[in-house]
Amino acid sequence: MEAPRRPATVRLTLMLFGLLTLLGLLAVVLVRVLNRNLVLSWAEGHREAREIVQTAGLDYLIDEQPIAVPQFFPVTLVLFIVLVLLLGVLTLLFFEGNPWARYALTAVLLLVAVGTGAAIRVAPPATFVALGVAGLVVIAGILVAAWTPPSSRFLHDTRRYVHS
Repeated sequence: MEAPRRPATVRLTLMLFGLLTLLGLLAVVLVRVLNRNLVLSWAEGHREAREIVQTAGLDYLIDEQPIAVPQFFPVTLVLFIVLVLLLGVLTLLFFEGNPWARYALTAVLLLVAVGTGAAIRVAPPATFVALGVAGLVVIAGILVAAWTPPSSRFLHDTRRYVHS
């Protein structure tokens, strides 16, 4: 019995994961570069911070931190690294034909989608909304490709090949 060939949908899943990784990396870089915009966006929704920005300015809020200001970059960087490693391993396991990896990949991607939706909902700067929407589209593409009949057939055939 010959090992099953990977269909285009399985290869597409791997390519879309690469695209999602690039979008995530771009988001991390932009969090660093546009930190002031993020802090200002956060301050607009936080009463005390908004008052400080109105009276003393954004520089005072960021530099002196009279109240706790979120540190967006370290959190974003760590989250990016953890998710890329986790999703990378699951994607490669799926690519190699492990059926359970598709379930785990789906669960993690759905959690990422919920988190992305929640982040979009709090009205960050438009750049991050656009990145979030693009990320959601790529996640949808990964899930569709992973659950198409050719992908399912590949996983089924791989399992049968391994256990024969």
